Amino acid sequence: MKNFWLILAALVAGCHVASGQQLPFWDSNTYVDQMILSRLPAHREDIDPLVEPPFAVHNSHDKRYGPVRFEESNVTGLSRISRLQRGDQCASVTDDFPDSANVTCHVIFEAVTVYLNSLLTRSDDIAMDIKANVTFRKVLARLDVHFAPWYDPVVNLTVGATFSDLRSTFEGLAETPETQKLIWGYEKAAKDIVARAITVDVANALTKAASELVFPCCHSR
Repeated sequence: MKNFWLILAALVAGCHVASGQQLPFWDSNTYVDQMILSRLPAHREDIDPLVEPPFAVHNSHDKRYGPVRFEESNVTGLSRISRLQRGDQCASVTDDFPDSANVTCHVIFEAVTVYLNSLLTRSDDIAMDIKANVTFRKVLARLDVHFAPWYDPVVNLTVGATFSDLRSTFEGLAETPETQKLIWGYEKAAKDIVARAITVDVANALTKAASELVFPCCHSR
């Protein structure tokens, strides 16, 4: 848990919000909560479950093994997202209104699981059928919502080094000194899938959700 808060501190350090006119944090919090809790469920089918296309990884570090060919991968849990609340508030900057406005805070994915099905080719041309389930818990991301006149709001999600809390199970691949690096390779492939899914697919779904809400900005100006 200590590592989790160190990661949060690093993300906060990387998203300094300029001083200036800001919304009360409760307005920003409420806006993000409505986006996630009220609007995102209508777009759940876009992200949960999520099917990733086949891909291949070429293993050039060990001549005993050839490429790994992954079939379609399934990702679940991307809709289990919430605003991080303990010790964290959303911040907004409206200094540049009516040119732009921004909201920044942090969100957390409770548990995201990747189901991998692959063929690993050995140097003797024997193909190993390997299945893996990799679950990442407490995946933290920074959420930025950008508003500009004439445009729908845009949501960006940024993930950091938040994937160390993971559990994996394998079929067709036992852990040995020889195969440990292969297991790590599968876990790395799963991590890359989740990172891309969050920064692209979940961000797109949240962008749709944000466009369905009124941002409580600048009425007093």
